[in-house]
Amino acid sequence: MPPPLPRLRPHCSLSFIAYRITRNTPCRLISSVVVPRIHVVTAAVQPPMAPRLPLLLAAAAQLQLRLAASLATGGRTVARSARDFAAAVPALIAHGGECDLCGGHQQWLFILSAGQGGSTVLQEMLNAIPGFYIAGENFGVLNILLEEYEATGKIVTRSDRGEPGWQTRPISQRHLLCAMQTVMRNVIGTFNEGNASIIGFEETRHTSRRQLDFFRKVFPCAKFILSSQRSLAASDPGALQPHAFSPAGGTGGAALESLRDATRELDLWQERHRQSAVTVKLEDLSVERANDLLSWLGVEGWRFSAVPHADKAGSLSGRSRVERWA
Repeated sequence: MPPPLPRLRPHCSLSFIAYRITRNTPCRLISSVVVPRIHVVTAAVQPPMAPRLPLLLAAAAQLQLRLAASLATGGRTVARSARDFAAAVPALIAHGGECDLCGGHQQWLFILSAGQGGSTVLQEMLNAIPGFYIAGENFGVLNILLEEYEATGKIVTRSDRGEPGWQTRPISQRHLLCAMQTVMRNVIGTFNEGNASIIGFEETRHTSRRQLDFFRKVFPCAKFILSSQRSLAASDPGALQPHAFSPAGGTGGAALESLRDATRELDLWQERHRQSAVTVKLEDLSVERANDLLSWLGVEGWRFSAVPHADKAGSLSGRSRVERWA
């Protein structure tokens, strides 16, 4: 039996990478076996290696997900995950560099919602179509990368001003963005490269225009499905479940207003990106609408013959079915 995991403080004072990855995650997910490994790796990463930090974040993000899965099964693979993490870092660094942000064998697709918008149902529907791999939520890892991207910009600005203590070698923006694609490719987990033509994830933690614009910077050729409810005005605040859109401790009317604001942000952003983003309202979900979505995504040979339907309260019932289509 492995030793029990320590219960650490909600916001642990870990090293740079561990803190950035775990600060929004209960620290009990990080074991004493793993933390020293992270410290050892990050201590060796100093300028001019700083531009490659996102590559290490990729390994750390992958480790966090493996740890969560490990703890769910009793923590039997924690030590192995730590070794995997240490082994993954050199490979990620070795393959860092410039890339074609629109290249690769897969097209990126993201299903984004403010919550209560049916994004999980859309994820399950699309994953039933051969060639799709849409992963689940990831605690908003891209928001962490956004903070790192903006912090790197501040470092470059201060270096360009000649400020002592902030001097660094030139940092390639494309290199940084390519590294961040590597992060997210690790975060969504392992998939069959030969069978998947469309990859991505669904998430409820990216609703501001600042966050959505950053998606477009990292994934300039991606497509976006923005899902929400049309009937929010009639929603009962007491019926809402706490979710990513809720302010800290927010419930009832405050949570509902926050959800409405986030949904408006999504709708406004879609208006400015009609070529790459489409809005799906839960109440409008139908076989015809779902098949229009497949056409928009360029899917051939498959169609939906049944999809879940929403009632007046916005609750979905029924299951989706797909069939071959000549």
